[in-house]
Amino acid sequence: MTEDEFNQIQSLFKSRRSKENLYSLGVKSSVNKLLVCGVCGKGLTIQKNNKVLKGNRDGSFYQIRPCRHEIAEDVKYYNAGSKITFIEKAVIEELKKHKVQLQQDLISLLEADTSGVEEKLSSQLESLKADLAKKERKAKRLLNLYLDEELTKQEYQEMKKETEETISALKSEIDLLEHKLNSLDVSVQIEKVNEVIDLIDNFEEMDLEEQNATLKLLIKHIVYTRTDETDNQPLLEIHWREL
Repeated sequence: MTEDEFNQIQSLFKSRRSKENLYSLGVKSSVNKLLVCGVCGKGLTIQKNNKVLKGNRDGSFYQIRPCRHEIAEDVKYYNAGSKITFIEKAVIEELKKHKVQLQQDLISLLEADTSGVEEKLSSQLESLKADLAKKERKAKRLLNLYLDEELTKQEYQEMKKETEETISALKSEIDLLEHKLNSLDVSVQIEKVNEVIDLIDNFEEMDLEEQNATLKLLIKHIVYTRTDETDNQPLLEIHWREL
């Protein structure tokens, strides 16, 4: 998390936009634009269910739109939707658990022990480098498939563009982590951890847009799955950002 990102969210808090104007900005939930399908990996959308109750009462609510993407020919995977309020409550509980872990990290930092932070960064760096190596191998395989005429020119160009974008993103993240490892400053890290803990403490009192901005600072994405394999119960896997 960069200093610019912290400054952005602080500016947002100061603006204090009213909740009445948030829906016109497209923010339907605190988890807006963070949900990813646990079956196909594509982004999930939030839609309004215009339910009408007895007596013509408004019973509308926001829900995760079911995902029905085709993964392979003649095969369809179904990821059921869910009321967004259920997911928001679950995310709040995960925030509280995350805060406990951050408090433990803070104890180590206050003792001037950065080994835990360094270990996390090093582990993530190794994982990213492994992902990069896989994508670079994939790029070579795509070229061979094209040269062997197993892919059309259009198919090759589309797949090549997607792979190159992923490689570029991975390289950027690797550079950022390497910089963090080389310039790890205990005092700066303590300040960041304290700021994140403060964000979590005040999360439920924030406006909807502020909650969404906060989650985007803390979370890369949330993998959502609700299938027969989960007994039709929503399963969340939160991928936290490194500070």
